[in-house]
Amino acid sequence: MMDQEDLIYGYFSNSLTPDEKKRLDVLLRDNVEFRERFEFERRLKKTIVQAEGGKLKAKLQHFETDASLGEDNTEGKELKHGGKRFPVWMVAASVAVLIALGWWALMPTIGGVDSLALYQSNFEPYPNTVVNITRGENGDSLEAAAFMAYEMENFEMALDKLKGLKAQPYAKFYSAQSLLRLNRTEEAIVLLKENIDAGSHFVAESHWYLALAYLRVHQVDLAKDQLTELVREHSYKREAVQVLLTDLD
Repeated sequence: MMDQEDLIYGYFSNSLTPDEKKRLDVLLRDNVEFRERFEFERRLKKTIVQAEGGKLKAKLQHFETDASLGEDNTEGKELKHGGKRFPVWMVAASVAVLIALGWWALMPTIGGVDSLALYQSNFEPYPNTVVNITRGENGDSLEAAAFMAYEMENFEMALDKLKGLKAQPYAKFYSAQSLLRLNRTEEAIVLLKENIDAGSHFVAESHWYLALAYLRVHQVDLAKDQLTELVREHSYKREAVQVLLTDLD
């Protein structure tokens, strides 16, 4: 099994198997430290890709050389990124691998945008706000059973139970959430669009998750449309929306 570093670099070199991609998704969802490291690598890659010619690459190679001279050069030194501090040796290691992967091989993106990475760094599952579930109490209602399954991350069961609640205004939204967690993105997109058209519950939230779903399937322009609509009509996640729109430009 690949270790976490290999998963990150396998992602950037487009060499992950389907099973390894699933493991990467799980780590990005559940492991905060791994997600922060992945985001650091993504931004470092983006900086390299956006650089002019080989100028920055030469600087990074020089930095790599300096760092490789010995731990004395890097011990105790840190670089700041995104409000967090990273040891210089970590940056040097990242640079070394990114350069080894090849300059133009670092661009498995759509229009210069790494849409999957943006999806993974922005996606957080929406919490259950419908039913107050008390652990250890099963509850007799279909609604309680559906949301207990949802909270326990048994999304196949949650989907099955939600089918029996399709008349409820929340059903499409939470079904779409379950589908996103099951990597059934196209199906989730259909339900999120239907929920927005219905205009009842979770409309603003549906715009946000629809934008993320579009990013996951590399439809960047459609994602931008949803984010722009969200800014224009709603206040949900306004700051995060503005940041994401900036990343997509």
